[in-house]
Amino acid sequence: LRGGAQRELTRYVKAALAEGAAAVHGKAEADGSVVLHCTVVGKKLNPANFWNGRWTASYACTIAPGATSAKIEGLVRADVHVYEEGNVQFESRKQVSATVSFASPGDFGAALAKKVKEVEDGYHRFLDEQYGSAAEASFKLLRRKMPRTQQKFQWGQVASYSLARELTHK
Repeated sequence: LRGGAQRELTRYVKAALAEGAAAVHGKAEADGSVVLHCTVVGKKLNPANFWNGRWTASYACTIAPGATSAKIEGLVRADVHVYEEGNVQFESRKQVSATVSFASPGDFGAALAKKVKEVEDGYHRFLDEQYGSAAEASFKLLRRKMPRTQQKFQWGQVASYSLARELTHK
């Protein structure tokens, strides 16, 4: 079970995430069930454009002896840091619960990776819908406003501006 899950999640991560990795660790319980702890991580560093992002998901899969389905409980996190002339951090988390069905232990890895992809794609779509319009509305409010001239105000050259000259002559 563990080897198949590792192989299929690694394949999923290579296709879906930038600079990603997957890890699967297992433990046999006293009742004969197996609990697999799966972690999926991806990151995108973009310092030239002043932002970085990380996607992290961790799942616990419990498989009873002879079962053809497994319960999945987990947490998916998206963290983005934007630091161009300011510091804005976006953190989002979602608890997930799902069931994965498989025909045989050999099919478990592919079925698990398919379910993880389904869960993470759904969460990604949710984030796109929620924050796609926020970039146009809310995030604009977080940025500093430019004056009508679309030029930053040069405080060191305040005497050169006409308003400053008018104020100093009166």
